[in-house]
Amino acid sequence: MCGGMVTIHSKGADVGQEMSHSFVRFPECNGCIERFNRTVEEEVFSVNTFMTLADAEAAMAKFIDNYNRNWLIHRLDLQSPIEYRFKYENMHPSDNVSYEIIYETKQKSSKKG
Repeated sequence: MCGGMVTIHSKGADVGQEMSHSFVRFPECNGCIERFNRTVEEEVFSVNTFMTLADAEAAMAKFIDNYNRNWLIHRLDLQSPIEYRFKYENMHPSDNVSYEIIYETKQKSSKKG
């Protein structure tokens, strides 16, 4: 098994996620992540040439931040992933407040501009 797969699995296990297997290229099994991967390919890798791994990682981090904060996703009732998660966590209280802090920061910064 590849080291990256072990790392991803163990990080997921640290936050209570369980491994779920699906068939490669079967969107009915894993359509959401397949669509996200395609979007990343189209928005990051097809339009940029990276000279270093650090450049690619920085572009990915920027894209993911933008996606989570600003993209309106149809299956999330035209909300950004952070907005949807914030509303979900308010309806289903938990100990994890990190998304609430990010959402509040977004709201404050958008009111300033």
